[in-house]
Amino acid sequence: MSGPAGKLMAAKGLPVSALGVAQLYRPWLDVLALDRRDEGLAPDVAALGIAPLVTGTIMTDRRAEAALARAVVEALLAS
Repeated sequence: MSGPAGKLMAAKGLPVSALGVAQLYRPWLDVLALDRRDEGLAPDVAALGIAPLVTGTIMTDRRAEAALARAVVEALLAS
């Protein structure tokens, strides 16, 4: 997280990370896509009652875009 989103999260006392996003949106989330770089946060996200989906979230090309879309749809259908 960076820029305005990171500043707002810090101002609210939330971790400026995917975990902070999970804490902020907890009431509305069943699943949260985490980038592979944030895999270490998966247990903390799960402890909030949110299923972590660890996958590649950086969309560098059409193949990466399709892979992320597929992973998210599959996770939502399974939840």
